[in-house]
Amino acid sequence: MKIVILTTDTLNNPDGISTFINHLSAVFKGVTIVSSPFIDEHKKTIESADVIFFVYIYTKKQDQWFLEYLLKSGKRIITILQTLLWKEKEYIEECVKYYFPEYEIAENDIDNSIVYYKRLFNISGKIVLISHKEQEHFIEKYEYPDKIKIIYNLIDERQVDYNNIKKNYNLGYLGRLSYRKGILTLLSVMEYLSDYNLRIHGDINRVTEKDLIGAFFARFLSEKNIFYRGVIERNDKEAFSNYYKEISLSLLPSLYEPFGYAHVESMLNGVFPIIGKNTGTVDVFGEDYPFICGDDVFELKGLIEKYMSFSISDLNDLAKIIDKKFDKFRYEEFSRKYQELI
Repeated sequence: MKIVILTTDTLNNPDGISTFINHLSAVFKGVTIVSSPFIDEHKKTIESADVIFFVYIYTKKQDQWFLEYLLKSGKRIITILQTLLWKEKEYIEECVKYYFPEYEIAENDIDNSIVYYKRLFNISGKIVLISHKEQEHFIEKYEYPDKIKIIYNLIDERQVDYNNIKKNYNLGYLGRLSYRKGILTLLSVMEYLSDYNLRIHGDINRVTEKDLIGAFFARFLSEKNIFYRGVIERNDKEAFSNYYKEISLSLLPSLYEPFGYAHVESMLNGVFPIIGKNTGTVDVFGEDYPFICGDDVFELKGLIEKYMSFSISDLNDLAKIIDKKFDKFRYEEFSRKYQELI
C-alpha cells in the first residue's frame, strides 16, 4: 500500500507540525512526504497513492489551488487537523479591545479560508482530531460525527527532569510570537510583577500579526523586567538547556492550542508551564492541573504567585502525577491508532 503524507505546511520551521510529521512518518516506513509549495514536483507520486494523510493546519490564499487539486483527486483521504483557528477573528478583537484599545484591526490580520473546510471534510474518509477540546470546537461548527477519530499526538519517551524543578523570579516564554499563544497577556502581566523577569524567545520575522505584536513589543519591551532574547534554533541543545535552567516557570497561556508541544517540552525539562484553559493542552495535563489560565491578566498574575507558594516537595509530587499522565501519549498507542485507520 502506497501512503503519501500531504501538508499545507512548508516544514521549514522546527515547530509542532514538523514534529508531528516526523512521528507519523516513523509509523509508516517508506512513506512519501509532500508539502504544498512543491506539489507540482510530486503529482505522479500523489496520483499513485492508495491513501493520503492530509495534515491540514490552515490554507492561505496562495495555497487554495493546492486544496482544489486535492478535492478533485478522487483519492482516499484521511484528514488530520493539527491547527484550525475556530474563533480567530473573535480572539484578535477581544485581545485588542482589552489590552490595546487604540489599535485598529487591519483586514489582513484575519485569515478567511474557513469556507474550504466543509468541502474537504466531505471527501475525507476520516477526520482525525488531536484532543477532546478540538472535538468540542469541531462539533460547534461542523457535523460529520461518524468521521471523527481522536488520536493524541506523541510525547517522547522520557521523564520529567526532577533535578531542574525550582523556584525563582525568572519567567520564560519560548514559542511563536502570536496573539493566540497568549503573548499579549503575558507582556501585559509584567506591569504588575516588578520583582520578576520575563525572558522571551521567538522569531520576530514569523509574527502573524506584525503590526499588532510589534505595537505591543514597542510598548512593553521598554519595561525593565522584559527581555527579548531572539530565536533558539531547534538543534541548539545547549541553548535550550540553558534556557530551562534559568527559568522556573513557563508562561504559555494560549488562547487556543490543539495539543501543546511547547508545554510538554517545558514540563519534561522540569519547568512547569501555565497553560490556557480553552486548549487541548488541558487534555494532556488534566483538568486538575493547578496552573490553568484564561486570558485575564490578573488571573495569570495570581497563578504565578500560586506557583511560588508551592514547596519544592509539592512540586515534585505534582511532577510525578504528570509523568504518569504522559504515559498514555507514547508511541505504541499513537502507532496502533494510526495503523487502524488504513
